[in-house]
Amino acid sequence: MRFIKKRKVPTAIFIGFCAVAAFICFGCLCLPSNDISLGGRGIALGIMLFFVVLLVWGVLEWRNKQAGIAISHEGFLDQSTLLACGFVPWNNVKTIIIISNGGHCYASFVLHDSKQFLDQAPRQFIRFVNSIFFLIDHPIRLNMNGYHITAQEIASLLESTYGQTGTIEYR
Repeated sequence: MRFIKKRKVPTAIFIGFCAVAAFICFGCLCLPSNDISLGGRGIALGIMLFFVVLLVWGVLEWRNKQAGIAISHEGFLDQSTLLACGFVPWNNVKTIIIISNGGHCYASFVLHDSKQFLDQAPRQFIRFVNSIFFLIDHPIRLNMNGYHITAQEIASLLESTYGQTGTIEYR
């Protein structure tokens, strides 16, 4: 089994961006009442709350010591985010599609039986998939950027483990 840790720098940048955006919205709320309308204050408050929620999310992601993925001959374990899918056995994977688009790479897992996988997946992942299922064609997508090894090295690890028994497509 090979465990690949997630880099913390992108998450730290995300935290910084959310903190600055929330602070700017807070600054708009602190303006004198004749400089900004009540509707403007409501919008600023809503945007500030949105960025505060993202900020808390980012801090929880950053503090996650086990953030990463593990690839073994039994399957694939995703612990990369709070919405990670958990363990996916290779015997449930029909095809892996590796897509590279403008320097961004991700792997999409086509499953034999999505229901079997969703029955054992973490609850927060199921809620996430159910809320955006109409937007995605496969419930499991792995962002291959942001790890301590390159996307090409992750693709070669997938090729050396799953590629011996299943099909990997490159697009």
